[in-house]
Amino acid sequence: MKRKWIRGVFAVLMLAFCFVISGCGACTACAVGCGACYFLIHSDGIMDTGHLGYTLNEDGQSYSVYWTDFAYAPARREVVIPAEYRGLPVTKIADCGFYPVAFANGRSGIVKITLPDTIVEIGEEAFAQGEFEEIKLPDSIVKIGADAFRSSQLKTIDLPDKLESLGAGAFSFCDNLKEIEFPASLKVIQDETLEGTAVETVVIPEGVEEIQEEVFSYCDNLKELHLSSTVKSFGNFGDDSSIERISVAENNPYFKSIDGNVYSKDGTKFIQYAAGKTETTFELPSEVTMIQRKAFKYSTLESIVFPENSRLTEVEASAFVGCRNLQMMVFPDTLQKISISAISSLDWSGLAEYENFYYVSTVSNKYFAPVGQIETVSESLTFHSQTKYVPANLAIKGAPTEILIPEGVTEIGANLIGYCPSLQRVTIPKTVAKIDKIAFYAGNVGCKFEVDPENEAYKSVDGVLYTKDGQKVL
Repeated sequence: MKRKWIRGVFAVLMLAFCFVISGCGACTACAVGCGACYFLIHSDGIMDTGHLGYTLNEDGQSYSVYWTDFAYAPARREVVIPAEYRGLPVTKIADCGFYPVAFANGRSGIVKITLPDTIVEIGEEAFAQGEFEEIKLPDSIVKIGADAFRSSQLKTIDLPDKLESLGAGAFSFCDNLKEIEFPASLKVIQDETLEGTAVETVVIPEGVEEIQEEVFSYCDNLKELHLSSTVKSFGNFGDDSSIERISVAENNPYFKSIDGNVYSKDGTKFIQYAAGKTETTFELPSEVTMIQRKAFKYSTLESIVFPENSRLTEVEASAFVGCRNLQMMVFPDTLQKISISAISSLDWSGLAEYENFYYVSTVSNKYFAPVGQIETVSESLTFHSQTKYVPANLAIKGAPTEILIPEGVTEIGANLIGYCPSLQRVTIPKTVAKIDKIAFYAGNVGCKFEVDPENEAYKSVDGVLYTKDGQKVL
């Protein structure tokens, strides 16, 4: 009798303890497997909440819910989330709330989850690696956190019409997910949202304004993509993209599609090549003046042709990254600016060589811009006399005592050289019109600048570099 009385008192005390910590928010610890709630749930049947734990939200007027039964994983289990707890609404599935990494053998055994219409938010990684194939999301949900369903077994999902925020990687590597429809309430599709899924066709609805980076990486079944009239910007669609055709709504004021590729509305910027195309040759339209960042990423093209009347002036960073079949190109003479990373993954054997550097070519200028260093520079660094542009991030290696910028160079990009205490002199010709503010490392205190007196943009006074109007550069 005495033993039963002691057990009863102990159970009541533990129940009170759980009540306190769950109400104050400390019970969050249970979500990572402290075991306190598990003990109470299974101790003589004193409390049975269906193995759910609750944390009071910051507003003090609602709760987040999570799973607490980490000890074992039965073959099949269904979970019903209640609408209320202690008289207050349950409004959120906690971050990592049902993430099975904490379960035995990494499996939860949960095959069905029913959510009440009080839920407004699904937290980050809330259902990551879930074993359920479908889940009905109530219309009340306005936010889904990053990686919320990552690597789950979902086959279908209907997103709520009022959804305002869909976190990065929300459905990444749900390799059974074949279709999805984004609601018009969504303004941004974040990074890697559908990475590694089995989606076959995606229509971006009216209302979506931005598509971020790598949204469709490794979507092997995705062949077509449609951009609505409201899309204002989008990043690269992703690694190993299989998209063969990208269409754009005719009334989109920012972009247009030609032969399944995306251009700016006026046709002067080449935005995105459909990397899943099987063609080996592509001719850039003559009106294009800029190839945008990552425009040809992971295409299987073998050659890109520039017409004689090409107006191309600039190639942005990583424009041809991952183009494994593409040989080095000879750019048109109209080219004025190119990023080193634009061609860094191409066959370097196609580049011109001069002393310490590789150079990219234009039709009539073999040494348009240095884009890679062959060997370290020990003393004087002299670029080829035909050089027109010194790109950013050349990051000269070695310990040169002087750098001679040749006549004809018009622009010097950032990070031409880093810390180099041996550097004593940099000469800048009259043709240079722009120098990046971090082209030369400020710590090279012994370095003196010599600017041609006829330069209209810069001048040097006692070895210090100034703009022509007297603003100190370095």
